[in-house]
Amino acid sequence: ETRNILLPMLFHFVNNAVASLTALLSEPGAAVQPSLSLVGVYIVLAFPVPFLLLAGSRLIKSRAECRSNPVSKRTIFIAIAAALILIAAGACIIIPSFAREPLFETSFSGGVNQDTPAHELTFTVPEDGSYALDLHIQGDRVITSMVIVNSSGEEVFDVSAESLTLNGPIELEAGDYVIRLTHDSDSAEFRTVSVDILIR
Repeated sequence: ETRNILLPMLFHFVNNAVASLTALLSEPGAAVQPSLSLVGVYIVLAFPVPFLLLAGSRLIKSRAECRSNPVSKRTIFIAIAAALILIAAGACIIIPSFAREPLFETSFSGGVNQDTPAHELTFTVPEDGSYALDLHIQGDRVITSMVIVNSSGEEVFDVSAESLTLNGPIELEAGDYVIRLTHDSDSAEFRTVSVDILIR
């Protein structure tokens, strides 16, 4: 109605941004939800939203209306304050998650075949809580399975993939745990697999 091409461009940008974030949050094969630190990153990245809303409200009006009703200092202050609040809130979520000491960390890469035995790794959880799990698996026509078993023999986590990247929370009770890694290959030839695990 205002013959302003910038307004549909803004709507198109916002629509694509929402679709992209939705695709990231629903990544195929992800067995865990996005971690709290990732949510914090999204909140920080949302800091331009108050300014986009302000710009959109101006684009709806004609040029004559914009000249006769300029943006007030109060409105600009509110937009700046809202952006700063988003940045601060995101930082408050991100910083503690990265400051936590790793509970378990390992990384290895090597060749595996159909005769490669399972790898078992142990770690101890000092107290009940929600921990962050970062897992990266990269294989060459080899399916790698990772299972976390508690001291009672119950599986608390299970995932299998040829290539996979996960970043999310995992609920663990205090106690001893075993990480069991198996590689499913139908070849006697060695094929490269790399696994990176971080629990903090």
